[in-house]
This record gives sequence, C-alpha cells and structure tokens, in this order.
Amino acid sequence: MRGGVFPGHFRGEVQKEEAQVGSVAADVYSTYIQAAGGWCLAITVLVGVLVGQGAATPPDAVVLGDVTGGQELGNARNQKRCELNG
Repeated sequence: MRGGVFPGHFRGEVQKEEAQVGSVAADVYSTYIQAAGGWCLAITVLVGVLVGQGAATPPDAVVLGDVTGGQELGNARNQKRCELNG
C-alpha cells in the first residue's frame, strides 16, 4: 500500500517541530481538567482517592504489625492473645 496510513499526507517532506522548554502553565492543566469532565469530577475523584488510601492505611498497619512483630500495635495484640489463650 503506497502512502501508508495517510495517503497523500506525507510526500517526503519532513518539517522540524518547534519545542518549548520550561514549565507547563496553569491554564494548560485547567484545560485538561475541563476536557476530562470538569472541576467537580476532578475534585470528586481526588477526594475518592484520598479517602480510599486513608481507609487502607489502618488495616495495613495492623497486618504489618502482626507480620513483623516489631510495631507496638502488633505486639500489644499478640500479648493480648497470649493472655487470653493462657
């Protein structure tokens, strides 16, 4: 197939693209957020991620305490189990 995916688009002409160096302006991020669904959706997703991570942290700490035995929470739970079992 001659011409590739875009027949007639490329005729051996290769132009160098212009590159800009520096930080991305805030209005560019704002445009991205608007295109992705708006500020309300972006804030809702951000809050959801933060709540999800916050909810996962305490169980992780308990598991790590039980596995490593080096954390006070894990040691206190193990001590309580030993006292109950006798």
